[in-house]
Amino acid sequence: MVYLFFLLVFFFVFLTISHRMIGLLYFLLAVMCGFVGYIYSLFIRLELSLSGCGILFGDYQFYNVIITSHGLVMIFAFIMPVVLGGFANYFTPYMCGFPDMIFPRLNNMSF
Repeated sequence: MVYLFFLLVFFFVFLTISHRMIGLLYFLLAVMCGFVGYIYSLFIRLELSLSGCGILFGDYQFYNVIITSHGLVMIFAFIMPVVLGGFANYFTPYMCGFPDMIFPRLNNMSF
């Protein structure tokens, strides 16, 4: 019975043609990726707050990887889905006065 519930939720959420639901999916994805970027920034802040070998044990290459991945995650997995995916899918049909997007299935495949 629980599997049936999760299957119905999967089909309702990920196969929807509603622009509002697709916009909310973009927002949800951006929040999760923003949390990952926040964890990266916590590692950076902890490393810089401690003198000496810090939490990364003097591994400068890993520190550079964390900084680079923090920047990439925050730009391409947080800001871009919120601005281009979330706001565009959620608010553009309302601002133009359309009841829905023109090609809703194609819009869902882009997610």
